[in-house]
Amino acid sequence: MAEPTKVERVIGVNRERHRPRYFHDAIPKLLKAAADEAVARFTGKPKPNQKPLLDLGAPTWWALSTSALLGATAVNAILLTESCNWGVWALAIIPVSAMLTVITTGRLRVQQVSFGHHAVHGSVFKSSKLNRIAAHVTTTLSFSQNPDDYREDHVIGHHQRGTFTTEKDPDAALLLALGFRRGMTRRQAKRHLVKTLLSPKSHYMIGSARIRSALNTANWPHRALVLGWLATLAAVATAIPWWAFLIAVALPLGPLYHMSALLQFLTEHRWLITKDGPGKDRDAYVNRCAGRFSGETRPSSEMEGLPLIVAWIGWSIRALLIHAPWRLGVIVGDLPAHDWHHVVGLLKHHAHDWDEAIFERQRAVDEGDVLRLAERELWGPGEAINWVFEGLETAEI
Repeated sequence: MAEPTKVERVIGVNRERHRPRYFHDAIPKLLKAAADEAVARFTGKPKPNQKPLLDLGAPTWWALSTSALLGATAVNAILLTESCNWGVWALAIIPVSAMLTVITTGRLRVQQVSFGHHAVHGSVFKSSKLNRIAAHVTTTLSFSQNPDDYREDHVIGHHQRGTFTTEKDPDAALLLALGFRRGMTRRQAKRHLVKTLLSPKSHYMIGSARIRSALNTANWPHRALVLGWLATLAAVATAIPWWAFLIAVALPLGPLYHMSALLQFLTEHRWLITKDGPGKDRDAYVNRCAGRFSGETRPSSEMEGLPLIVAWIGWSIRALLIHAPWRLGVIVGDLPAHDWHHVVGLLKHHAHDWDEAIFERQRAVDEGDVLRLAERELWGPGEAINWVFEGLETAEI
């Protein structure tokens, strides 16, 4: 058979390029990239050199998150209301409703700790006026500190190196008021954590502080927004059964919100380890921050048979009951990379890239990790809580 001409060879190459390779190579690569993106966003920890597939920008993420908040709340309320007619099948709604309640709690929290947080830092929009509006809306939806109080406590108080993580830090002062103190053993601190999460007194303390900031110390425009939001929630309460409102709205906005806030604040930094702040000591400052991720190593590939099945069952249960609520309800939004937020200036990164902070943090690690971020990576709530409580146990007295 004669050798193909140059033209025939080119045509053959083009046919290969445009026909089979598109379906057999491009789509699997896209699916793999989508899977990698989903894992990175769920765990909060991308692979080395991984780039975001969905770099949508902070305003778009805010719109999507707010839609998820309203959607999860509405679906939960409707399912709970309709389940009255399902008889014994209503039991099937329990896990679905629980998941939606966790999502609603997390979406309420992210309004404050991600979008509201970065709005008071001036990093959600390029316009200072739009950031101001965003700060009012996000703190209204989450019924949290008004923007002026938030800015004073967080930007002016918490971020000051002279008081960072000490008793004079407003965030640390809250934990101190709740009974967490330096010198506690880890066992004492863990017992106190359980007690605090379930204590009506603690919930009252946090709830009254939220009400005071939202309605008493806020300016009148913010009060008007809050009163309008409360009127909307009251209208919802009259339209659905009281127990559906309690589960779909009141629990996420009240007790579950407080539990999420406590677990988040408690594991955010190594609190109260010294009487004075780190000041100009860069290492002392950085060492009080850590990355918090969700997930754990999969069962070993060397296992087989029944032990492997048992290991995978345990792994799946922990993923569903521990790691998913941890990511969806506590370390929401950009919080896995909150250490990056505190050192963004030292890294010479851009603060406005916070909406892809998990990827920016990984970039800092990939590019030499000059601040040793990889040495402080905590997986799951257990590691994060232990890291903070170890600090309390060995703190200066």
